[in-house]
Amino acid sequence: QSKRWAYHSLIADSALGAQAPLDNDAPPLASWVTEFQGHLFLCRERANPHYLRWSTRFAPEAFPAANFLEIGTPDDPLQCAIPIAGVLGAFSRQTKYRVVGNATSGFVAQEALSRRGTPAPGAVIACEYGLLFPHRDGIFRTNLISLDEEVSADIAPLFYGEAVNDLDPINWSAALTFTAAYRQGRYYFAYASGQNTTPDKIAVLSRTTGKWYFFDHAARSLYLEEGDTEDLTAGFTDGFVYVLEDGTSDADANIALSVQTKDYFGPAPDLRKLFLWARLDADTESAAVNVDLYVDGTLKRTASVTTDRGRALIPFPQGSMGYTWRVGVRYTGTARVRIFGVSAIM
Repeated sequence: QSKRWAYHSLIADSALGAQAPLDNDAPPLASWVTEFQGHLFLCRERANPHYLRWSTRFAPEAFPAANFLEIGTPDDPLQCAIPIAGVLGAFSRQTKYRVVGNATSGFVAQEALSRRGTPAPGAVIACEYGLLFPHRDGIFRTNLISLDEEVSADIAPLFYGEAVNDLDPINWSAALTFTAAYRQGRYYFAYASGQNTTPDKIAVLSRTTGKWYFFDHAARSLYLEEGDTEDLTAGFTDGFVYVLEDGTSDADANIALSVQTKDYFGPAPDLRKLFLWARLDADTESAAVNVDLYVDGTLKRTASVTTDRGRALIPFPQGSMGYTWRVGVRYTGTARVRIFGVSAIM
């Protein structure tokens, strides 16, 4: 026969002493959480969208009612909070703040020098170069102290509703679905283009070349598994997670390459010019590549070129008049095609 015991105390909570804090409130309803100095920081709170709250240190379940910063106004709600280099960056739609201090002295929010926030909190990430974040006028790098540095000047029209090299502009109405990751000197930015409401493109910025590369991957989320593997993974709309980068070779499988230069105006932007030749400085390792010649955005000719670190001259069709020229290179195979430069003779 089992026995059950029950104990009921009439002692008030206030009489239990210092070992039982009275301010261990439950966390509020919020959709963003990050860890900083042993605290959990919350933002995107439903009731107070401009509040930044934090938990008791090393007690992630306890959120004292007094642990909050009122940053800005409800008209400019906080979007995300990202820690970096001993400070916490808090982004709103219009601006950003650096949060400094500690649990003993208290936390203080200071507005950053550049008044530029983000509409895409999922694409704000920290890396060794600082915080990288998208804004409606480009991708920027910040350390929350000095002026923002733009890293997307080469693809600026995409941010202003213009198509570039057959790429549709960014659909800012889907900004909350954008995501980003950083791996080994490359920034990966998944965004929705054209009329798409979820990401359909991944733009990759290489810190080595300073150039952007685009891939038709409909990634809804990006995540870097740090450690020995350094796998860059992506979640897709089919419900599966795929490895995009794992540091291994392609096992001699064919790789599709498609690159284009920007539109060049030459020395006289307002003058129509006669384009005679395109010069391609490349090493195709004896493989044939397709070279597309454009004038004012219209394809004029496609030529097959094979060169071993040589400067191939490709004639434009007769009567190729226009203001701008552009060159594209396409290749599918296993050769390591290298392009060192292009130019046009007018």
